[in-house]
Amino acid sequence: MNFYDQRFIVRRAETSDATELLGLMHELADFEKYREHFLVTETDLVRMGLGDGASDFVAYLCCTEEGKIEAYAVIVEIKFTFDLRPNWYLKEFFVRPEARRQGVGAHLFEALKAQARASGVGRLKWDVLPDTRSAQAFYRHHQGELETAWQAWILRF
Repeated sequence: MNFYDQRFIVRRAETSDATELLGLMHELADFEKYREHFLVTETDLVRMGLGDGASDFVAYLCCTEEGKIEAYAVIVEIKFTFDLRPNWYLKEFFVRPEARRQGVGAHLFEALKAQARASGVGRLKWDVLPDTRSAQAFYRHHQGELETAWQAWILRF
């Protein structure tokens, strides 16, 4: 998928993007305060999602026309659901701090929605930290709804 406007290009991440993508993932891990637990390496990114035939995740990048990556999104697909339409889980969504409020995140999110529709996805789901009001406002603006019918639970090992 390549999704264009005059300022930004959204495209699927490739093997050659592993180094820069990992750097952005480190920035997100710092922001969300789990960097000391972050174990992903460039090799992992290539093996699990960026390499040929890899399918554990898909990463989309929002780049300037000059090729600078300003934002990324990681999608994990749950193929089998009750209505036989996959769910996409937006595992990570990050915009470089200096690129925020310039339409980068909006452009990336709209491209993800368009790709989801084109792929026959039934639902796009994601989590937001409770204290990130700006993220909550962003998703509301893009027709996201707070899921109140379910509670998020976790079992840590």
